[in-house]
Amino acid sequence: MSELLDNTPRNDAPTKSPSKTIKTNIGLQEAEKSRKEAKRAEMARLVSQGSQYTELVELEADLSDRSLLCRLEKRDEVEERLLSQHEQECQIVTCKTYLFLSSWMCKRSVIG
Repeated sequence: MSELLDNTPRNDAPTKSPSKTIKTNIGLQEAEKSRKEAKRAEMARLVSQGSQYTELVELEADLSDRSLLCRLEKRDEVEERLLSQHEQECQIVTCKTYLFLSSWMCKRSVIG
């Protein structure tokens, strides 16, 4: 029982010969290599197979492109409106006693 708990081998237990140990190590290495190669082959097959959701991805990309284009068009419209506006020089005359402005056009151009 103490051998099981301590994980120490018994002295009277038969030991493996070095040649058997080397053969088992080589066998384990070959098995590991073949397992890795099979895993790589499976991954390559899955990658080449593609996704069943590719059309959804393309649709989402198309929608995002459209929304970006819409935002850019709106920005261009605002920019065009701002460029179409022009400044007018006017001289504002104000009477502080009667709160008189010289013209309603000047008043509107100052406010707007």
